[in-house]
Amino acid sequence: MEWKGKAIPLVSLATLLDRPSRPPEPGHRHVAVVHVEDHAVGLVVEGFAGEREAVVKRLDDVIGR
Repeated sequence: MEWKGKAIPLVSLATLLDRPSRPPEPGHRHVAVVHVEDHAVGLVVEGFAGEREAVVKRLDDVIGR
């Protein structure tokens, strides 16, 4: 998949969690793009319940360790 001009890998979240999944509708996929440092990956999901944007920081960065 291309995201912001770069190719990123797609990974099934159901496969990562060892859960059953339904095949996507032809021509449609729901993808959540997750950034880790300078890397991005697309998590293929069955759908979305809403839209949120979150920033996750390491606890060490917050408490100064």
